Amino acid sequence: MIRTALRTLVAHRLRFLLPGLAVVLGVAFVTGALLYSQSAAEALGRARTGSQAGISVVITPGGSFGHRPLRLDDALLRKLRALPGAAAARGTVEGRAHLVGADGSLVGAQQQALGVNWDPGPDGTDPRYPLTEGRGPRTGGEIAVDRHAAERAGHRVGDRVRVVAGGTARTVRLVGVFRTDDARTVTGGTLTAFDRHTAQRWFAPAPGTYTALTLTAADGTTETALAERASALLPRGAEVRTRAELDAAATALSGDDKRTTLLLGFAGVALFVSTFLVATTFTMLSAARAREHALLRAVGATRRQVSRQVLTEAALVGAVASVLGYALGIGVAAVLNTFFGVSGGGGPAVPLRLDSVSAPLAAFGVGIGVTVLSAYLPARRAGAVPPVAALRTGEPPAPAPLRRRG
Repeated sequence: MIRTALRTLVAHRLRFLLPGLAVVLGVAFVTGALLYSQSAAEALGRARTGSQAGISVVITPGGSFGHRPLRLDDALLRKLRALPGAAAARGTVEGRAHLVGADGSLVGAQQQALGVNWDPGPDGTDPRYPLTEGRGPRTGGEIAVDRHAAERAGHRVGDRVRVVAGGTARTVRLVGVFRTDDARTVTGGTLTAFDRHTAQRWFAPAPGTYTALTLTAADGTTETALAERASALLPRGAEVRTRAELDAAATALSGDDKRTTLLLGFAGVALFVSTFLVATTFTMLSAARAREHALLRAVGATRRQVSRQVLTEAALVGAVASVLGYALGIGVAAVLNTFFGVSGGGGPAVPLRLDSVSAPLAAFGVGIGVTVLSAYLPARRAGAVPPVAALRTGEPPAPAPLRRRG
């Protein structure tokens, strides 16, 4: 039966070209979407794991205490530094700040364009944002930016640049370029650092306050233990979360990839169309090969054997189409990764991962499954041809009712 099926495929290869192409396209979309989404998710996961590794606990206002809003100020920061098990404490001020490129356009993903405070130590450097060029900002007329943002903007240290912060466009001087492991830059965001007082004036809820406080656990102290000690010190309304909780929340928020959903939708359309093409092709071939099937019945083949032969032909078509579709899907994933890939802060896209197990399983399962299921009814009709049909001199007439196909 397999030998007969192979000969049939070779003899009617042109008839199988169109349905095979439809299956190839459907499998390519499925493979490309899965490979791209898995690679992007893994890159984002690695970025979150390595992002600002010194943060163990994050404290945000989260609400109010009585009628007085909770203030994250320097007094509270000093108390948190004195906590047992706290190696360091830092005040963070963040807000929306857009960097304008040399061509006058905004740089990077605008929903991830952030302004942060520069918090230098005694040596004038900020350990969270290590400098690669220049120095940190000291006045309201100076900024520092992450290096990938500087490259995309076309700015160098010493240039006069435009930033949009606090709802107003301002001209400032770029005095430093730093590197960062902040996960938000992985998705194309930008970081613009201001001196502390300027950042508080533009982004903080009140003068001299912070938008968040972060703690670093000392050796031998767990994040959970440090969070519990901080919670005991803070009034009601403060929100205390560990780094693990923040990473889990970020993973859940980024799990719905619209591009992957769109690609899988295209794959569904292509596979839906391919079912009609495969079913029509095998229906026409079964009608044209009615005498062949009848001869097989006359020499002893059972209905089941004839039906299996047709299904074997469909499985072979699906297998070949799946191999070609998987290869084409790798190309689709590579193109997607080039244009929409997750990058290291705007740099080159993270290389595509091709060691996925689910992608090839899905490709062959979908390709072969769709083809075999589409050929099931034609295979049943081929097996129902009686042996006496081998004596006919002409082709059997087409069955009259076509309502179901219509």
